[in-house]
Amino acid sequence: MVLLYSGGYWFVLAKNWFKGPKVQGSAEELAKIQAELEAVGS
Repeated sequence: MVLLYSGGYWFVLAKNWFKGPKVQGSAEELAKIQAELEAVGS
């Protein structure tokens, strides 16, 4: 019964909420942030 309810809930509502990870910034901005993090880590 629980699986039926949770599966129905997902098909009706939850599947529309999550659109996947979204990139926040351009490739250049992300490369700059990565370089700063590597400099701090070493």
